[in-house]
Order: sequence, then C-alpha cells, then structure tokens
Amino acid sequence: GWPFVTALICLDADVAPTWAKARGLPPQSLLELTREPAVRSELEALVASINGRLSRAEQIKRFEVVTEAWGPATGELTPTLKLKRRVILKQYAERIATFYENA
Repeated sequence: GWPFVTALICLDADVAPTWAKARGLPPQSLLELTREPAVRSELEALVASINGRLSRAEQIKRFEVVTEAWGPATGELTPTLKLKRRVILKQYAERIATFYENA
C-alpha cells in the first residue's frame, strides 16, 4: 500500500466551462482550465473541505488535476461511469509515483 492518500482529479468537461464562465473567466479548453489558478484554488478549497470531514489517515495529502477528460470512450470509466482503477493506475503510474517521491 501507499503511505498516504492522494488523488487524481479530472474536471467535468460539461461543468467546468460553465463554472469558469460564471466566474468571469474567458472561454478556455479543458486543458487550459486545468492550468487556471482559479480552478486550482477552488479545488484546493474543495479538498480542504472534504479533508475536514475525514480522519487524518483518510485525508488527501496531495492531488493533481489531470488534463484529459475521462469517460467510457477513453477507458478510464465504465459505461455506468465507475472508475476503472486498474486502467487508471496503469495509465497514470508515473504521475502517481511522483506523489510519493521524498515521502
């Protein structure tokens, strides 16, 4: 197992542009939105809020926003939109490993 909880966060391709527009951000691709400081701030606040309801062992210590949209067509989700953990672990192995460097 891993020494602490981490997360890969995928923006919702349908919701993210609407969220950005509501906050006065210019129209951007999903890739550009993943690099937007306002998006990062919002996600940090969301993770902090979630962590506030969890025990220390369950809290997300590090996270990264993936630049790709996930879905059944790309292989990360089942047709019922459940995560395919093995696929994600294999596809993002290097990125996941960076969470635990110097840990």
